[in-house]
Amino acid sequence: MIRKIIFILLVLGIVCGQDYDSNTGKPKETSGNEEKVSRLDGILSFKNNPIILKKGDDEILINQMEKIKVVTTDGNVVIGMYYKISILKKEIIVSGKHKKSKIYYEDIKEISRGIGHKSAEYGITGATLGFLGGVVLGNIIVKDDAYRGVIGAIFGLGGGIGGLVGGLSSGFKTPIDFEEPILVNNNEWEIVN
Repeated sequence: MIRKIIFILLVLGIVCGQDYDSNTGKPKETSGNEEKVSRLDGILSFKNNPIILKKGDDEILINQMEKIKVVTTDGNVVIGMYYKISILKKEIIVSGKHKKSKIYYEDIKEISRGIGHKSAEYGITGATLGFLGGVVLGNIIVKDDAYRGVIGAIFGLGGGIGGLVGGLSSGFKTPIDFEEPILVNNNEWEIVN
């Protein structure tokens, strides 16, 4: 029964995941550098290029997956990793912890790059909490006193590893601090791509 369900899900994933060309009936090919938005909009111009900031002869590159903080003209603060840029729509995408934010060039007041990351701090906290949660869960589930300690340790080890991985990945996206902000669109720095 489980094999049938897995097979059906696999087939549905393959069939629904394909994007076919209506003229030829064959799957569309993409370079991998674009982002599919919807079947109606097709492929937009989002690229994995760096943000290029220019002031006179000076240039600053903000590469993909760099941690940044963007302050918009209406006062919103978006913290996350620089994801992609749309040259046609003049907007960038910043991937935060829970969602991706699209920000137009003209709405950007300042950009700051992140310094360092909190992966060690978050990893230790996640491992500790995961281990303790696993031990408690193992002791609650097992009723036999002879196996309670062993199962608690196994669950604790599994919870600790899961907490460590989760904490490391979450902490990697969280900078310790930010550099001095770069003012954009105030006769200062300009996004040139």
